[in-house]
Amino acid sequence: NEVAGCADQGTLLVRGAGVAADVVRGERILAGACERGSGDACYQVARLYWDGPKPIARNRKAALDLHQRGCTLGNADACAFFGRALVRGDEIEKDVTRGAAVWQQACDAENAWACGELADIVRE
Repeated sequence: NEVAGCADQGTLLVRGAGVAADVVRGERILAGACERGSGDACYQVARLYWDGPKPIARNRKAALDLHQRGCTLGNADACAFFGRALVRGDEIEKDVTRGAAVWQQACDAENAWACGELADIVRE
């Protein structure tokens, strides 16, 4: 799958794993793969925008939009992150009910962290 290959290439460039690190080029490749439907790429580029490693500017609004898109495209880690933002009200209006539903989606996709967080909410 070409899009998955681009997502992998972008991630390797950002991390400098086996290749010279090039965060800008990696971000560009990841963003393109996200636009073409890779939930994994959406999650990776969202993390870049959330953390803002130089020379990438921090853009948490864009990061949340990308986490939501990645979740919609089936990336459990993107769902877990987006659910956390909703439950905590991080850079988005707090919505515990919606966040729990997103965590359920992540849990259903076998994200153990989201399952644990969901269990904590249910116990409360």
